[in-house]
Amino acid sequence: MIDGKEIEALGAAILTMTAFMIVTACIVAGLALAHKRTKSLIIRADLLHYKSDLWTNIGVIVSLGLIALSGLHFIDGAVSIAIALFIAVGAYKIVQECVLTLMDRAIEEPLLSQICEIVQNAPRILRTRKSAKTYVVEAHLVFDETISLKDAHDTSDYVESAIAALDKNAKWLITVHLDPYDDSKNES
Repeated sequence: MIDGKEIEALGAAILTMTAFMIVTACIVAGLALAHKRTKSLIIRADLLHYKSDLWTNIGVIVSLGLIALSGLHFIDGAVSIAIALFIAVGAYKIVQECVLTLMDRAIEEPLLSQICEIVQNAPRILRTRKSAKTYVVEAHLVFDETISLKDAHDTSDYVESAIAALDKNAKWLITVHLDPYDDSKNES
């Protein structure tokens, strides 16, 4: 593009790139299935790597084909820039997800409202957060001191299972603390 050199042996180059593209497409398909099953960030990064290779192969074939048909050699550089932008955007999204994985953050709506609704009858304290890929919920439930331990425990089990059922594919860390009276006024 800059030095003005023209591409030679277009036919052989297109054939070679087609073979590499087929192999890379198979790798991309396998990694996509693995990522769908595991949601692994490492597999997602590897998938971006091989998708970048695949788009590079496709870009080279398209560029070579268009150059062969039109004689316009700037097409190779233009397609390369488009592929570089694809790689940069994909890398940015992965880095962004990595940073979010390292930081705790609030559980987002509507999930937070659903959790609050489950514990609405007796919550004293409700703390929630998302830590990496784990939802963390802490609920303090206040019961009448005359309620039986079994009934309080059954309610606690219900709260835990109902919250976990909101997203069966997620990891949950749910702690329900049972209080016989509201001692929140004594906390500072």
